[in-house]
Order: sequence, then C-alpha cells, then structure tokens
Amino acid sequence: MADQHFFSDRNQFWIDLHKCATYEAASIIEKRIDECFNYGVTTMEIIYGTPDNYEGSIQQAVSDIAEKNEKVETQSEFHAGTIFVITQNPNPMPQDDSMSFSGFSASYENYHKAHPFEREYFPCRKEISTVEFSKHIGCSMEYIRNVLHTVSTASAESIIEYNPYTKRNEQRWRIYNRGVDEVHER
Repeated sequence: MADQHFFSDRNQFWIDLHKCATYEAASIIEKRIDECFNYGVTTMEIIYGTPDNYEGSIQQAVSDIAEKNEKVETQSEFHAGTIFVITQNPNPMPQDDSMSFSGFSASYENYHKAHPFEREYFPCRKEISTVEFSKHIGCSMEYIRNVLHTVSTASAESIIEYNPYTKRNEQRWRIYNRGVDEVHER
C-alpha cells in the first residue's frame, strides 16, 4: 500500500510507491527530491515493490531520475527499493510545523477509500484528537467540533479517512498545537 513517513531522528524521508502507476511514481519522486533538498533532508528511501528493471517499471524510472537529477548524490539499491543520498542544501528551510510534503495519487489503490497519502503531509505537526482535547480543556466534544470550524487549516483540519475497523470513510478532526493555543485563547 502507498504510504510516506519522515523520520526526524534519522533525517530520512521514506515513501512506499506500491499501487502507483509508473508516471505517478516518477512525478512524486521528482517532487520529493526537491522537497527533501529544500528542508535539508539527507536521505530518501523509496519502496517500489518489484525489483525488476524492465522498460516502464518504477525501478527503472527511479534509476533514471537518480542519474539525471543533480540533487541526488548517490543511490543504492536493495531488494524492492532504493536509497538516495540528497545533496546538502546550504540554506535549508526549517524542519518545523510548517514543513510540508505534497500529497500523491496511487491509481491502483481501492478507489472508495480515503487515503492519508493523498493529502499534504505535515510530519512535524503534533496532533491531538477531539476526545483528548475535550478532556484537556474540560468541555464537550460538540463544543470542540463547533469551535474547530472557525479556526484556520494550519490550526485544525477536518479530514476524511478510511477506518479499517468500520470499513468505511469517516470524518475526523486533526487538531495541531496551533489549534490548541487558538482555542485556549477564546
């Protein structure tokens, strides 16, 4: 399944391109190289599944990108994936809660599921649930939900995610540190 994650302790971005078409994979790899370079991320691990190097495979697209992109210093392949060492950026953007990576599509994923990788990814934003927030400030979840509609998307956002337990898409809120502060100020 397609997925992504940023490991701040290793300064590494990890992306799984399973269920992506080759053109989607090539596009997102190019974007990720630029984003990693901009934020000073030093390595990028790419999982693509099949290690077959044939014309039109994701593995071949990844190898072609590594050879042509000047921001990739080295590449090392392993079974079903590749690791890029990204050129060091002398003036990287800060790795804080505004750090973001673009969402991507995976055409071969189940079409009826809402997937987190499709949205913009903010790896450094700390998230709190409406239940935790309700307990934290001592008010009802209904009040929290009503207030969250009035804050910016940098503070909290309503998202649709697939719940594997109920097997359906469900709405939930992502409340970030800014949102906690913003609601406390009211």
